[in-house]
Amino acid sequence: PARTLLTLHSLRFGYDDGKPLFDNLNFALQQGERVAVTGANGTGKSTLLKLLLGQLVPASGSITGPRDLVVSTLPQALEHVAGTPWEVAAREGLETDFFFMLLRKFDFPREAFDRDASGFSMGQRKKMLLAASMARPAHLYLWDEPLNYIDLESREQIEDMLAQTNATLVF
Repeated sequence: PARTLLTLHSLRFGYDDGKPLFDNLNFALQQGERVAVTGANGTGKSTLLKLLLGQLVPASGSITGPRDLVVSTLPQALEHVAGTPWEVAAREGLETDFFFMLLRKFDFPREAFDRDASGFSMGQRKKMLLAASMARPAHLYLWDEPLNYIDLESREQIEDMLAQTNATLVF
């Protein structure tokens, strides 16, 4: 796609209380940029990611990007995670060798590859979803709180791996 992956123009969004979370938000995301969305709880970080994904519609303004933009996501909620890593790889159409290599880099035990994720710890669930997102070729990665539940050693592995790529990331 084009060098500019997303453009937000005069974006306004709020919930039913009438108070906007965003008003006149303008932003252009360029290929290769890494953007950390920070703020206190309830300030709209997850809402912004949902807007970027098209899961929410702005009250006014626009979000535009190339038609062929491929986005890989990492949700914040982990309760819905189900299936074995093998099943996740098949369902998501992932290249299994790469997916399992990422899981192993995150110290994910091999014996867990055949277990259902419903029995995993929150950290194991997050690692599986993170590996799945990283294994999905995309122009843009939108990750909602990617390091929640992740141990320090795995966090460092993730940072090192990302430092070796030109991935465009909003987290």
